[in-house]
Parts: sequence; structure tokens; C-alpha cells
Amino acid sequence: MRCDQAGQTVRPGQKFSARMVAQDPDGDTLSYDWRVLSARGARDREGRELTPPAHPASILEVKGSNASFAAPVQPGEYRIYGYARDGQGGVGTANLAIRVIQP
Repeated sequence: MRCDQAGQTVRPGQKFSARMVAQDPDGDTLSYDWRVLSARGARDREGRELTPPAHPASILEVKGSNASFAAPVQPGEYRIYGYARDGQGGVGTANLAIRVIQP
């Protein structure tokens, strides 16, 4: 995955883009899926980590392997996940971290 803001600090609502770089060894056409999640999730009573909250409103547009985002409005740490699927059960994934801070 390529993104100039990977590992960087961004402002709430700041726009940025990312691109998945993937190919299927069998030549299957790939479809792409994107998620924005909080980097840290809560834990249940037994101490197991729960799935972190998702922020679907941060995904502005998806065009093939490219996606544009607006950073979540709440300061904190987030991860952007990209998935490349071949339609035959194969999937590749990549993720990157961003930190949202108040200006």
C-alpha cells in the first residue's frame, strides 16, 4: 500500500489518498475493499481484545485500487486497511497507521 501520510500526523478532516499495489499470480481480476479502524480497541471482561471501532465515514471515494479519505475528527491513532480479493477466495491485505491530532 502506498500513502504519503503513512505513519504521519494529520489534522481532523484532512484529506489524503492511498493505493493498493497488488497482482494475482493467476491473472485473476482483483477487487478492493477499504476499512478505517481505531488503532486500539476495548477489552472484554476476560481481557480479550474486541474489534476496534470502525470509521466508515472517513472513506470518501474508492476507484479500483485507489481510495481517498478524510481523517477522523476525533484525535487518536487509526489504521487504514486495504484488501485485494481475487474472487477465488484469495486475499491480500496491507495496513498503515495515521495519528490525528488537534491543530
